[in-house]
Amino acid sequence: MPIRFHIEFECESPACKTMHDMSLLDWGAYALARKQLAKKGDVKVANEDVIAEIKNRLDAVKRNPHLILGNTKAHPENFSIVGTFSPPRAAPASQEPRLL
Repeated sequence: MPIRFHIEFECESPACKTMHDMSLLDWGAYALARKQLAKKGDVKVANEDVIAEIKNRLDAVKRNPHLILGNTKAHPENFSIVGTFSPPRAAPASQEPRLL
């Protein structure tokens, strides 16, 4: 692939003051990049589409994003993002549908 995706984030823990920057190795992101490249024919436009989709999936206002980290035996201290899990946030009680 002509690009590597990275995600920058801060931990929720007040004890962690570090801004983390990790490689995104999620298969789905690169599959989407290949699909968009074939569809659009332009690397820059295809990558912008992928970045927009990643931002949408990790939008903490709409979703409850989690990053799945992994490492290798050769470098056990270095972690990368190997996947994401972003279930939708539950609607506030005032917005939940009412049964009549």
